[in-house]
Amino acid sequence: MVKVPKGIVDLFEDLSDPNLPADTDAFGKIKCRELTAGMRVWWYYEEDVKPFVAGEVDPRDFADYSGVVVPIHGVPAFNAACEVDPDECVIVIDHYPTDKDYPEVQWVALKRLINDNNLLEIFIEK
Repeated sequence: MVKVPKGIVDLFEDLSDPNLPADTDAFGKIKCRELTAGMRVWWYYEEDVKPFVAGEVDPRDFADYSGVVVPIHGVPAFNAACEVDPDECVIVIDHYPTDKDYPEVQWVALKRLINDNNLLEIFIEK
């Protein structure tokens, strides 16, 4: 019998959780006209912005988190451009601040990511 890693179990529990995000306004953190399969997104948190509040620097320039949008298996895309519903996709995080030589790829349900009160914005242009 194959043991499924806890992170994968948590991911699928999050995807099926109707209470995520806790605040439906959290979807407003997604600053993309549409999400499409394979799209790279970037994001940052409140603590990432604090050093830039006094200056005229765009915090997007220093967003250290990035990943690729992946629709969950079996969910139809809305159109030929493979637009996906934020409730039914995963972000495969492959770029984040770390001192490791070989950081691990992580997966997170998009609705879990936007549920974080410290997350300020998810965007596509860096």
